[in-house]
Amino acid sequence: MNIKNKFFFILVALIVSLLTINGAFAETADSMPEIDQGTVSGDAELISTNPWSTTGSLEYTIPDGVQEITSAKVIVNIYSGSGNSETYALHSNTTLNTAGNSKVLGYENLTYVGNQVGDPNVYVINNHTTKQYSDYQMVYDVLDDLKDLGPNSKIKIDVTSTPFEGKAFDGRIKMIGLFIAYNDGDSDSITYWLNVGMSWTQGTVSNLIYTKNYTGDIGEVNFEAIMLSSYNGAYKFNDNQLFIPEDTIVKDYYIYNKWNVTDYFQIGDNNNFTYSALSQGYGSIKSSVQLLKVINRESPVVTTNIASEYKNSIYAGVTNNLTITVNSINKDLTNVTVYVYDNGRVVGSYLVDFLKANSSKSVNIIDSFIRPIDENTVLGNNNTNVVYRVIVEDKNGILNDTNSSNFMVVYNGNLGKDLAYPAMNATITRVYDITGDVIILNKDDSSYLGSKSTNGSDTWNIDFKGELKEGLLYVSYNWNKQADVSDWIVTFNNKIITPIAHYRDQSNLGAYGKHGYGLAVYNVTDLINKGLNTFTLNKTSGLTAVYPSSLLLLTNNENGASKTVYMSEGADLLSKTNNKNLDVGAYTKFNIDSTSMINSTLYVFAAGGQKNEGNIVFNGEIKSDVWNKTSNSIDYYTFNTSGLTKDNNTVFFQSTGSTILALHQILVVERENTQNIQLTVENLEKYYGGSEKLNATLKDGAGNPIANKTITFTINGQKYNRTTNSNGIASLAINLRPGVYDVTTMYGNMSVYSKVVVKTTIEGKDLVKMYQNGTQFFATFLGTDGKPLANNTKVTFNINGVFYTRQTNENGVARLNINLRPGEYILTAINPVNSESEGFNITVKSLIESSDLTKHYRNDSKFEVKIYNKDGTLAINKNVTFNINGVFYNRITDSNGVARLNINLRPGNYIITTIFEGLTIGNNINVLPTLVTSDLSMKYLDGSKFTAQTLDGQGNPLTNQNVSFNINGVLYQKVTDKEGIASLNITLLAGEYIITSYWNDFQVGNTIKID
Repeated sequence: MNIKNKFFFILVALIVSLLTINGAFAETADSMPEIDQGTVSGDAELISTNPWSTTGSLEYTIPDGVQEITSAKVIVNIYSGSGNSETYALHSNTTLNTAGNSKVLGYENLTYVGNQVGDPNVYVINNHTTKQYSDYQMVYDVLDDLKDLGPNSKIKIDVTSTPFEGKAFDGRIKMIGLFIAYNDGDSDSITYWLNVGMSWTQGTVSNLIYTKNYTGDIGEVNFEAIMLSSYNGAYKFNDNQLFIPEDTIVKDYYIYNKWNVTDYFQIGDNNNFTYSALSQGYGSIKSSVQLLKVINRESPVVTTNIASEYKNSIYAGVTNNLTITVNSINKDLTNVTVYVYDNGRVVGSYLVDFLKANSSKSVNIIDSFIRPIDENTVLGNNNTNVVYRVIVEDKNGILNDTNSSNFMVVYNGNLGKDLAYPAMNATITRVYDITGDVIILNKDDSSYLGSKSTNGSDTWNIDFKGELKEGLLYVSYNWNKQADVSDWIVTFNNKIITPIAHYRDQSNLGAYGKHGYGLAVYNVTDLINKGLNTFTLNKTSGLTAVYPSSLLLLTNNENGASKTVYMSEGADLLSKTNNKNLDVGAYTKFNIDSTSMINSTLYVFAAGGQKNEGNIVFNGEIKSDVWNKTSNSIDYYTFNTSGLTKDNNTVFFQSTGSTILALHQILVVERENTQNIQLTVENLEKYYGGSEKLNATLKDGAGNPIANKTITFTINGQKYNRTTNSNGIASLAINLRPGVYDVTTMYGNMSVYSKVVVKTTIEGKDLVKMYQNGTQFFATFLGTDGKPLANNTKVTFNINGVFYTRQTNENGVARLNINLRPGEYILTAINPVNSESEGFNITVKSLIESSDLTKHYRNDSKFEVKIYNKDGTLAINKNVTFNINGVFYNRITDSNGVARLNINLRPGNYIITTIFEGLTIGNNINVLPTLVTSDLSMKYLDGSKFTAQTLDGQGNPLTNQNVSFNINGVLYQKVTDKEGIASLNITLLAGEYIITSYWNDFQVGNTIKID
């Protein structure tokens, strides 16, 4: 029997059974019939939407790989508005659109006889339409319309409902659904059973699914159900409670659920789906579509491996690059996605479009989650673990979910020490001012002391000009198992020396991750001789390897250049290896004083620096591949930073290869010699806009002016550079607003402090006055020389957004009359000579003091105002006018200047205007009702009540009050309870009504809407 004939047979049987019903309602709903069953290799899909409007559409695209469509059905469910068919009806039109073709599947007259409210029975309208309670459902077989469509073809189903003449109309569409089954040519097996109907119940329904004849394998079993109800129910599959579904959609009178019921499916027997109504909403539930699928897919065998950049380790503080190797066994893979999870979080994914059978592909996924660097990321401490889970999926589901790998979380010591624990940021550690040379003496590779060598020595033949300011010996090392260098015995010229500073780093990775790389610093200033000098180092234990030593000499010469030497010491182990997606390097901040700088030079030291292992970046300027020694070398790079150096500088020691040890850095700033130079700056006092300037004079020791030198003025937080003229004078124009300013003037390392006073050319005072009294605003205007402006000079005032022009008198004084309403204003006076503007506060005080009033209907509360004369005294026995609700009232103030007005208006919001001496002030009057009601929206017979509350003049409830209600022409009397509420039960039919409530002499109307 083909599918179409099977569906028709079921529908005819349903018609015959329903015609035998004698008119009495069944105790419970019938279960839904099976309308389709089959086995396909592609899939059996249920697609649906819930427009909940009188129009709606559903769109679907046929998937890639579809070779044959074996079944297709359109299912439409529309809400008529009521179970009473005598009152409600509609028309519906369903159209199928495919590849430019449009076909009307059905234009239905959805009407019936009788009243099906609360009736679980299903009534047949025609051979594809049924009615149950208030819903009509249509099922259209569209296989013939779709069977010739190919992959990526578009399908659209449009549904419209329209009124039925002479009947009430709702017509909202609950569901538009499409069921489609197809083959795709592979050896997968999907067996399905489709039940469609309308099974409505206020109790429990058990729906058999006729699976008894299925004896195949079980890979995965899914059950999908569409319930056209307002609330979910309780669900069981073979008496097993179904809780949280894999997928769920809840909308208006539409609930879609999908469960994995693999563990509950019974082979060789019928399976049972049970659904029960709950007490929520209307206490009922309706099943419309049920789809059971047994899925057996031929899954390719896929294995995966996952690796981090450093074996079994994940770096804290940075992103991590993961490499996943996908191995395809015995079958080609097409469009499979590799997912990596960390404790449920999706780390990332990668789409493998094709992988030939029995081959491998490595893909990279970045874990962007930044794990904190703390004490537990130090190697050997209480290190935590990350468990990465790798899942491989194709469009049909999971192919492999067997790889879970553990990785230890550690900080990466091969990055900068700002990403270590504890974190360190390299800054200036020593500063020296010298007038001589910076001398660097490095030993060559022959001085390298291997880990098995216990002693070594270096010699220097030293010569320098002038006197020695400082001598520092730098000894760097690697592979130290201890925390310091206390196992060394070090001498310089036969004197035992100890470090003044020690810096250490470690890779923190792997078996040797705690072995130290570092730098010991010794001060040998007092031990250095001109001529031969000897350094010895003896290791008493351990296997530390020591790099060649480096000696730094700083000298002073009597006539030498002035220099400041900024030093940053440290040891930072760096390696680009195992960090290919990270920018590896060490940052150093040099925050210096660049005043009088002529030029600058940066020296950067490294141990083990080889070719292709590093770049140096200074303030964005990069020097590439700067190292060219061996793994046993000490080296330094010289960088001429003149023109790049400023007050705040950044050095980035960038690692581009294998292991390198970043060491100390020295920034030498050469300055202009400022000895015996005189810098003088006088205080300055001027009027705003005056031409006077702040002058600085620079002279040498003999009093001669020094020209063409840069003087820096710092005033009001800004720096200004000016150049001295032939008289040694640098001038700064002062265009600041009136005020007192501190000035710092600098040349080289010389600083002079002075003050600048800028005086205003507009003199006036803030003004407080009563409304429209005789008090006015006056201001005196001066020229930039401080003298009053000439008589009849036009000046400008701006207040409340309006500009006024006035003329000065012989004393430079101008007046502006203030006739504004009460309030606070800013008056701006503008001097035409220099455009100076000054603001003044103007306060106009009101003659009327009042506030808003809120009162209950006809209580004793009155509206009160206090009235003042224009001289600020209380206005006694004065006539005051009130205007409210279009009526004017006159009242006389009492001995306190107070006038009152009784408020006897009906409840509502009003504006009251008080009028006195030409001034009007508005206030809000809110009269609250003493009979409180509100509109009511309800469902038919849902138990809702219309209420009215009676209140006294203070808003307190009044009990035992008789309240009358008039609705639909009938008068009802009710008595208020202890809350002051009178209630009226509403049992009217659906519709919209006006209800009028009466109490004492007050009445109010409201609307009641019943659905």
